[in-house]
Amino acid sequence: MQLKKAQYDQLLNLFQSQVAPVGKSPQYNSSISPQNCKFIFSFFKNLSFTTYPHKGSSSIWILDSGATTHITCSIDNFICYRKLENQFVYLPTGSAIEVKVIGTVKLNNNFILHKVLFIPEFTVNLISVSSLTQFTGNKVFFYHSSFVIQDHQGSRVIGKGDILDSLYILKCPNIMPFSSILHSSNHNVTTASNNYDRSIAVNKWHYRLGHLSDDVLRIIHNNKSLHLPSNFSCKNCDICPLAKQKRLPFHTKNNLAGDCFDLVHCDIWGPFHQATYDNHKFFLTLVDDHSRFTSIFVTTRQVLHAPLNTGNTRQKKQVYKYRF
Repeated sequence: MQLKKAQYDQLLNLFQSQVAPVGKSPQYNSSISPQNCKFIFSFFKNLSFTTYPHKGSSSIWILDSGATTHITCSIDNFICYRKLENQFVYLPTGSAIEVKVIGTVKLNNNFILHKVLFIPEFTVNLISVSSLTQFTGNKVFFYHSSFVIQDHQGSRVIGKGDILDSLYILKCPNIMPFSSILHSSNHNVTTASNNYDRSIAVNKWHYRLGHLSDDVLRIIHNNKSLHLPSNFSCKNCDICPLAKQKRLPFHTKNNLAGDCFDLVHCDIWGPFHQATYDNHKFFLTLVDDHSRFTSIFVTTRQVLHAPLNTGNTRQKKQVYKYRF
């Protein structure tokens, strides 16, 4: 939907009124110059502030290609953090917000965000695409209605999500707010710790029992009482999909040699534990690349190179190239 200039100005004023401190003017403060503002963030034109509650949701993260660093709206998302001084967020509205906390957020066991800013005035959590790709080497693939985040090696999917209201949303339902556990009562600490331990126990039983499916693991749980949560799932295992693959994908190569004996593929096998009657323990396999004709020579180590030294074959043809 294309916004008119008047509608865009109304959105800017609404955003400015929400992030401005109480009792102060929402206009730009001349004492804070853009050079002193370390972080610059993009503004969502199509983001409605009524879509999400003001307190924010700790499990919903939005991928933002215009943000220079990650932002969270909940202090409970941090596993560790430290305080900052004289650091500001510079907004396109002309206002600046002071950032007092920076820390680390653990979205899952393989996806950890560093240098995350805590801004309580925000109503959403932001993941900076530039910080995700430049500093950690991760890869982000955007598709028509979804996206995938891979680690720096490109072999493991650490996060994925879908498009919601024209925004790429990463959902992290299993995120654990460590700070809320530290500030809760003893009863809540025990309950949260038990739930966290049970989630770890599910993965351990899944690994130790040979990567069983959820249905089989649920049958064992009902019979042997493994003390697992009722709605456990092992769908986030990275080993299971790789183990089900017969082989890794490779590029097909259909080009063949132009003529017979232009290229011969060689393979040596041996030694046998038992020699033949004439003391042969090795055999050499030759495959012509053009005709796929195969020849096998049984020989010893001393004369293993003999078939390759013959200038002409039995068909009176010259071999141009051998490939082992």
